[in-house]
Amino acid sequence: MDSVCYLITGKLTLELVARLQVSFQHVPNKVISVWVDEDLRFLDYLHQHGFQIVMNFPPQVKSSANLQAACIVNGLHKIIGMGFEKCIRVRTDMFFENIEHATNVIAGQIREKLVCLSGMSSESPKLWYYLDLLIAGRCETMLKFFSPLMKKDESRCAEMFWLETYLGRKCTTKEDVLEVFEFCGQHLYGQPVLCHWIDKGWELFQHYIRPGNYFIWYA
Repeated sequence: MDSVCYLITGKLTLELVARLQVSFQHVPNKVISVWVDEDLRFLDYLHQHGFQIVMNFPPQVKSSANLQAACIVNGLHKIIGMGFEKCIRVRTDMFFENIEHATNVIAGQIREKLVCLSGMSSESPKLWYYLDLLIAGRCETMLKFFSPLMKKDESRCAEMFWLETYLGRKCTTKEDVLEVFEFCGQHLYGQPVLCHWIDKGWELFQHYIRPGNYFIWYA
């Protein structure tokens, strides 16, 4: 776990700050990347509990992809400056039980490709993409993936914009997704580890990404 750094992005509330402190209390390397208008009391509390803080100005084009990418990219630069080569990026509303075990499983998957929980698909229209709640990888690879900025007239969702920009072509098959991503969800399912996604009230590792869920795929 000492060889990888967590990057946590998203909005903060009093509840989320308290949960983050508990969830990450045994994680030595953690950076939280937030907006400049975030409540300084929250940031002071997290800093006192070992979180490195990165504060960001919003991008000129405030699309979903650009807003997420601003915090991710600046957080990655911070992590690289701290001397880390590998990163696990999660949201501020995701909380782990037995995070040490989860970290070992996820970090063990990091090689040349990026790592996410699973593939996803939709039927109307038919799309092949990926679950972006957790993305891990080598910092330089993650920078290449998240650095492109979406233009004002862009109509693609954030996930497809990043994937197709990274590939340099349209994504139309499972194989396109697998060219970029390894999946770790199948290795977390059935393990003694939980991840609660507070925004939806779902548990991710044992329920949401379970094999057999109709829109989740691994191969």
